[in-house]
Amino acid sequence: MKKRTFDEWFADFVRYNENGNVKETYVTPEGNRLGLWARGIRQGKYRVTEEQRKRLIEAGFVWEVKSRRTFDEWFADFVRYNENGNVKTTYVTPEGNKLGQWVRNIRTGIQNLTEEQRNLLAEAGFKWKAKEFRTFDEWFADFVRYNENGNVKQRYVTPEGNRLGHWVDVVRRGRCKLTKEQKEILVNAGFKWKVKSGRTFDEWFADFVSYNKNGDVQQTYVTPEGNRLGNWVKKIRKGEYEVTEEQRKRLIEAGFVWEVKSRRTFDEWFADFVRYNENGNVKTTYVTPEGNRLGSWVNNVRAGTIKLTDEQRKRMNDVGFVWQAKRGRSKRT
Repeated sequence: MKKRTFDEWFADFVRYNENGNVKETYVTPEGNRLGLWARGIRQGKYRVTEEQRKRLIEAGFVWEVKSRRTFDEWFADFVRYNENGNVKTTYVTPEGNKLGQWVRNIRTGIQNLTEEQRNLLAEAGFKWKAKEFRTFDEWFADFVRYNENGNVKQRYVTPEGNRLGHWVDVVRRGRCKLTKEQKEILVNAGFKWKVKSGRTFDEWFADFVSYNKNGDVQQTYVTPEGNRLGNWVKKIRKGEYEVTEEQRKRLIEAGFVWEVKSRRTFDEWFADFVRYNENGNVKTTYVTPEGNRLGSWVNNVRAGTIKLTDEQRKRMNDVGFVWQAKRGRSKRT
């Protein structure tokens, strides 16, 4: 893959910078590490001409960035994003600021504050000690608000970030000690103490019809609703999920593939490469929209793990295959 020019990086900067700045970890939607390039320019590792420097200045390039945020900046985030004076320690603001860590540092004394700053936080409702456990009433309020016919999926997390599905599962298993009164409250709210162990064939079949590709579903595929359709298809093929003759007939009519090839052919991989390569190169982590690990295949071809015939190597050369991937970006224009 050819080296990117200053003009290419500059076009990215103009398009994606925020007030002349780019975070060091920022990667463009096209996969270019723009933040690393901006840092290289600031540190002098990426040399620019006077004309290029002038273009950057005119575009508002920030040559020095603040290494630390001020208390006022963090406080503004806290006022905007806290929940009843509390912030989860893992919380990161939509702007990418680790507000939860800042709050934790204040509570543990790592972040020193003036008396005035402590008063500001106190007036904003700052909780100096985080709650370690939620009360039954808090969980119950979530359950009443978000349950579906008395049930909550095990992985469900409320919009506020509470793992309601996990709590419901813990209650069912008896690991959450409840009083007789609390159990009655749940029963009156329609709480389902037992849920069906599995989905019906019709439910799985409806998913298959909606999401199969030419009668096939990859083993790892999970539907947007969270159902492990690929695993269900695999069990049917292995006979671990028994189907009636009528159900088998419905699957056949829907184009169900009973046997799948264990390996893809060179022609199939080659077709993917022609379609998705960028100037003869493919990132080693790249996976096609169809779920094929094209980057891994390309890497194996380069390493010689996959043996090619002379005719196949010629076809790869004809479409511009890059036999040695570039290891890093240039520091020069």
